[in-house]
Amino acid sequence: MHGTDTKPFGLFRKLASQAFLWLSSTGTPEQLDIRLRLAQTVNQRKIALVVGSISIAVSALTAAVVTGQLWPYFWLMADLALVLIRFALIARSEGGKTYNPDRLMAQLMLAGGIWSALLGMACLLCVTSGNGLLVAQAGMNVAGVVGAVSSRNAATPRFGGLVMALVGVPYAVAALMSAHTGTFVLGLQVLICLPGMYAIMLQNHNVTLRMVKAEHLNLQLAMTDVLTGLPNRMFLEDKLDKMCAVFDNKGAVRSFGLLYLDLDGFKPINDAFGHAAGDTLLKAVARRLVHVTRENDSACRLGGDEFVILLPGATSVETALLAKRVINAISRPFEIGVGRLVHIGTSVGSVTAPADGCEPTVLMANADRALYAAKATGKGKYRSHATASS
Repeated sequence: MHGTDTKPFGLFRKLASQAFLWLSSTGTPEQLDIRLRLAQTVNQRKIALVVGSISIAVSALTAAVVTGQLWPYFWLMADLALVLIRFALIARSEGGKTYNPDRLMAQLMLAGGIWSALLGMACLLCVTSGNGLLVAQAGMNVAGVVGAVSSRNAATPRFGGLVMALVGVPYAVAALMSAHTGTFVLGLQVLICLPGMYAIMLQNHNVTLRMVKAEHLNLQLAMTDVLTGLPNRMFLEDKLDKMCAVFDNKGAVRSFGLLYLDLDGFKPINDAFGHAAGDTLLKAVARRLVHVTRENDSACRLGGDEFVILLPGATSVETALLAKRVINAISRPFEIGVGRLVHIGTSVGSVTAPADGCEPTVLMANADRALYAAKATGKGKYRSHATASS
């Protein structure tokens, strides 16, 4: 019986998830971070929500006075509630405490879709009232929303097209079917306007997409070490901040590891064969670090011959195992084009969060202490912060 009850709900959730993915998609296969950045551009234009809410409040109060009916009051209260919900969701996304951005975007789209359907139905009622003032106000609301959507929702054109239809089509249909003079022309104009504004939104989408891609490329370049191609210190600080942020949430116990590496014997080779050979050696070290780490790990170059590896979800045991793999990988000889193989090693210090700290500065300081404890015992050694402190 329990399985029967939950099966329809599970099917509904699956269909709703597929609908969201389709509506939030741009129609082209973009990277996840680019798609999420596109979604953020929608949230950043909050002034449209404020202006739209004021306009609707004026229209609803006018409709209440003119018609003497209750539906305008329901429209006003529902609109206010939905606007507050949307602002709360936007504030949550800006607060940096949400770790399911797709779900948050789905909630924003659902609230926006309900708001659009409500406005479309209210505009239809304004037209069917037969009052010229209400017909004109409804037309202004439709034109204002459609115009705003062509810009505000350019990042998600499929969803923007749905909003345009939910708002504009009911008004157009009611105007075309109305017996009052002139409303037919208004309905016809709206039907002509909708595809035109949708085309403008697609043009705005292309502009926004190019801007976001350029921004993403610049950010990648700024966070990449030019010599080795590994993520750099800026990337490390940003990533470590985000990984530590989960410990602010109650019940968050997922650990992660951090390895701090310093090459042994790099300076003599750099001095003997020149900086070009030293650069070649650093590139080779970077390739080996990428090879021995897991898919979700991040090997970063801090500068000089210092590297840090972030290990999401790793326990202290897993961190220690990877440290030994790194030491073994770096201890193998390197061919750097100087006529003979060269040998270097690496010393490694490690920490595991949250056991060794919950803040980036604390973790890096503890890893640095563990590294120097390893170097004090000889080359090619590994120490964890726990063993270095004992």
